[in-house]
Formats: sequence, structure tokens, C-alpha cells
Amino acid sequence: MPNNHYDKYVPDEGPENSNIVFVGEAPGETEHEEGRPFIGASGELFMSALATLGVSRGEVRLANLCHYRPYNNKFENLLGSKALEDGVKELIAYIERTKPNLVVPLGAYPLKILTRKTGIKKWRGSILQTPINSTKCIPTFHPAAVLRDRGLYPTFILDLKRILADAASRDLNLPARRFIIDPRGLECEEWVERLCSARDLATDIETIKKKQIILCVGFAPDTKTGVCFVPSHPEGRRAIERVLESNARKIFQFGSFDYRQLLDNGFQVNDPEAAARDRIYYWDTLIAQHVLAPELPRSLEYLTSIYTREPYYKTEGRHNLPDDTKGWSNKASRQAVYEYNCKDCCCTFEIYQQQVEEIEAVRAHVGTLDFEMSMLEVADHISITGLPIDEERRSIIETVTITKWGKKQFILDRMTGYETNVHSPKLKNILYDKDKMGLPVRRDRKTGKITTNEDAIVSLIAYCKDRLDTVVKEQTKIDWRIKLAVCQTILEIRGLRKLLSSYILAETKQGKRISEDGRIRSLYKVGGTETGRWSASKFLDGTGFNAQTLPRDPLEIPDDALTKAPVDAKLLEMAQSDDKDDDEIEEEADAAA
Repeated sequence: MPNNHYDKYVPDEGPENSNIVFVGEAPGETEHEEGRPFIGASGELFMSALATLGVSRGEVRLANLCHYRPYNNKFENLLGSKALEDGVKELIAYIERTKPNLVVPLGAYPLKILTRKTGIKKWRGSILQTPINSTKCIPTFHPAAVLRDRGLYPTFILDLKRILADAASRDLNLPARRFIIDPRGLECEEWVERLCSARDLATDIETIKKKQIILCVGFAPDTKTGVCFVPSHPEGRRAIERVLESNARKIFQFGSFDYRQLLDNGFQVNDPEAAARDRIYYWDTLIAQHVLAPELPRSLEYLTSIYTREPYYKTEGRHNLPDDTKGWSNKASRQAVYEYNCKDCCCTFEIYQQQVEEIEAVRAHVGTLDFEMSMLEVADHISITGLPIDEERRSIIETVTITKWGKKQFILDRMTGYETNVHSPKLKNILYDKDKMGLPVRRDRKTGKITTNEDAIVSLIAYCKDRLDTVVKEQTKIDWRIKLAVCQTILEIRGLRKLLSSYILAETKQGKRISEDGRIRSLYKVGGTETGRWSASKFLDGTGFNAQTLPRDPLEIPDDALTKAPVDAKLLEMAQSDDKDDDEIEEEADAAA
């Protein structure tokens, strides 16, 4: 690897006695030229964000893992280098010597190197400790990532607010919570009575993946106490029934899922105060977030990172959720899920308390929340009703679509000279290698990685059309017509495969699409988008699809559609395996590499 960038040392900057140390990756081009950290475009955004919160550049310590600009400005090129090793050693020595109250990893690599944790989107905003003097640590996005994706900016600001407030102390101040797991006998009765007499109850369930089998139901009467009952035991089931039928106001996070699962498993959810307001339950923290900040994420893990001091914990219990009842035999995994269930309830209650204050502070918010909560019953009714399917017609459309794909696939393979899987990461080689199609490389605007996603193919189509308008030689025109046809055919095949995998096939590798009664069902979400429009997804049992995006384009069906030969089994198998978009496929390929 060329080392011409290792000729200029860019020192850290800021007061030695600062309570906060922000840790980036390495100097960029501007930092390399000027010899100062965080002064390029992303640095300007960072300093502007701090200034908005009343903090100047000179009040904080600005550091990097490495003091030298990486080759080609790619931090990956520093991995395993002595320059990076020396930089990390210097940073650790500084932290051990000065003992700052708080270290802030900016981005994925500082997070991983300082805490040994991976996934900045998961861990950002969490209050952690580094192995270095057990120093408090709160990671957030790298300013360069925020510069590329301005949608991250509101969360970046929220993280910085927490960081600046927490810099006053080395204490973690993490919440202390008590979990009561599967109580029996007198203990069970005591907890049922306490929960039934509570004014508010955060409620959450855990189910077997893509199945309507409830593993446990949790309740929290406050932010510090979680109680988990197991319905597979008669005493646990009766306890759940009594608590759900009590007059306590029920608080859910994405209750559209939990409420319907409870009803389908024979439980009744009583909530007199909610009924008086035309709601099926009293509060949904997802809906409240949609009212307060519809442009921000609404998942429980995100709300937990904003409204509570609970560090990210979703991996703790989620990976223990079984695919079927046979996978529910390990005692340790059951215990982890039960504790996870209790923690979900406590966090939901804590989020709820703060949302109530924010909602009630703005009169318009109250009306919007009432309206959206009243829509949950309608959404639930539409979800369980579903759409009847004409199976004979669906089968014909499946045959016609796969046959059409097969014809286009044959043409594409002939044009490229290779068997071309339009969803394969190898498509990059076919399109961009000089010895093959030789098209100009397209990169993802957010990650900077080479991509063949839809935006890239559309861009290549425009490029090919432009070249056709400028070239003169007939053979050159033919070459560019072929390249244009290749790109257009790739999009057409992707469209057909998406049509099959998402809407037409009765069964995929992920499971059945159609319910036993011959209907397609979707789970409709009132607070699912930034606008007032609903969103939808597969149904609770893993069947169905997002019916709101069901294509309405006409499909020509030949008269002899039923008399044709069987469809290509290889294509059918590929279609049944399709369940991801091209960006997801590329992300998985990058992770595997």
C-alpha cells in the first residue's frame, strides 16, 4: 500500500484538561493539508452543531485513532498498519494520563477499537465504559456520515446534548431495575394484585418468530419494575388474563402487533379509560413518537436511546427468540427472553412518562394523538379481514411472469456473454470490468461503496443514452446500444423477480404467502410513515405482504398460458429465495467479505 500520506503527522487538538474527548478516525484531505483535526466539511458541520449547543471548539479535546491520512482517504487502508497501532497507543496513554470524564467515539471504527462493540447505529447514544480506566463512553455518528446523510442530523444533535450534559461527571448513572420472572403461588398472587391496582401498565409480549405463539407477557407498573408471566403454565395464563382485564391503562410500543396477538391467543384487553376516548388501548409510544417527531425513527430501541439511560440491549434477548417450540428448550435462553421482556416494559413506561409531558405541552399534539389512536381499531379490522385470492388466476400470473423472466434472462445472458444473476454481487464485475462491459463505476452516495443498486442502473442507462447521442461510428453505436439494452434488461428482470417474490408466489423459502382460508393479510400501521399515510407489512404469522404497494400495472396473459410447458424450475427456486432488495444483498456481501 502506498505510504505517501504518512509524511505528515496531524496532532490532536484542544485543552488537556477537557472533560470530553471526541475520537474520530483519521485526518482527511483538508486536515492533512492544514495539519489540524476536524476542519474539513464534516468538521465544520461538527463545530456548527457544538456551537448550536453553546460549546466552542476550544472547550473540547479533538482526537483521532490515527494521526496520518489513510491512502485514498479510506480508513480501511489503515487497518493493521503501524501508523494506526501507534495512534491508538497514544490515545490510550492520553486517556489514562488525563482521566477525562467522557470519551466519545465518532463512528463505527472508534466504537469498535475503544469498546470492542460493533454497529454504530445500535450503540449510538448508549452510556458505556471503555476498558481504559473504565472511562465513561457515549458513541455517536461520525460527522462525515451526518454530512452524507442529513437525515442523521437530528439524532446527532440529540446525542450531543446527552454527551455535553454527561461530561460533568464520570458516573454512569444507569437505571436500576428489578425483574420478577414467572412468579408462582403466593408471589404470583401478590404481583397480580399489585399490577391490577396500578393506574398505568406498560405491556409487552414475546412470540416465536413469525408465529402466533406467545412465549411470555410482561408488565411494568413503573420504570423500575418488570414482571413477566409465562402463558404455557395455567397459573401464568390466568395471571395474564386478570392483569389484562383489569382497569389499568395499558401502554404498548407498536401495540398493533401485541394487541392482535393477545386477542388471537384468547386474551381480552380491558381499558375503560381508553374506550371512553375511542381507543382500543390507552397509549402507544410508537404513535406518540409519530405525533412528536414523525421524521425520526420510532422503534423501541431508538426511543430507549433518546428517552432513557438504558444502554442498547436488543441483542441480549432477541437472538434467543426461537423459530419454533422445539427451540424453546434451553433454560438460559428462556431466562434471557424473560428478562428482555421485562426490560422492554420498563423502558416503554419510562418513554411513556416523558412523552405524556411533551404531548400535553402542545394542544395540537393532543388532538393528533387522539385521532391516530382512534384509527388503530380500523387498522386492526382491515388487517384481520384480509383480501380473498383467486388461486387459479394467481397461478396463471405466476407462470406467465416466470416465462417472461426466462425469455429476458436468455437475452441478457447472450448480450453479456455470461450467466448473469441480476441480484448477485458479481454483477459489479460484469458491468464495470474493462474486459467485460466496461461501464463507469457507480458508488453509493451514502457509503461510497461500489454499487449496482437501482439508482446506479438508472444512472448507467442515462449515461449510455448520452453516449449514443455523441458517438459517430456505427460499430461504436452498436456497442452502446448493447450496453444500454443490458442495463434496461437488468431493471426489467429485477422488476419481474420483485413482482414474483413479493406478491405473486404462494410460497417462498421464508414461508407461505396465503393464509389457510385463502386470504392475503397485511399488518397495517397507523404511525408507520413520516406523513399521515399508513404503512403495512407481512401479517403477524409471517404470511402476506405489504398490500399498500400491490402493483396495479396490467399484465398481458396469452390465451395459451395454461397449455405451455412447466416453468423453469431453476428460475422458480431463485424467485422463491428472493426476499431482499439489492442494497441489502450488497450489505450482506460486504459483511461476508
